[in-house]
Amino acid sequence: FLLKLAAKLYGAKGYGVELDSSIFAEAKQAISKENLDHMITVEQKDAFDVDLSSATVLTLYLSEGGNLKLLPKMKRELSAEARVVSFCWSIPGVKPCRTIKVDGIPIFLYGSFYDAPQV
Repeated sequence: FLLKLAAKLYGAKGYGVELDSSIFAEAKQAISKENLDHMITVEQKDAFDVDLSSATVLTLYLSEGGNLKLLPKMKRELSAEARVVSFCWSIPGVKPCRTIKVDGIPIFLYGSFYDAPQV
């Protein structure tokens, strides 16, 4: 959802990973259906096995527990300029810069983890 929106609205190129095979297949189909294959790449992988160091914006669709497990990796690998957008669930212990709702669904926006206020 967020990768498609960023590609359509802002012309952003995106890269995503999904471990679950049925969700991965749905994502590939949705990207192809909207002719965004040239802008978005999705691979079937575990997020913990992906190098995050080149990301400028990281979008998450994990539970709070998943976000919390990924937090040490994000702190280690993301650059100071990278931003994080979490769809539906916050990152426990980290205060978002901003929270918005899209169709009633919360989206948590985080700045750099180097200066992120802890809750």
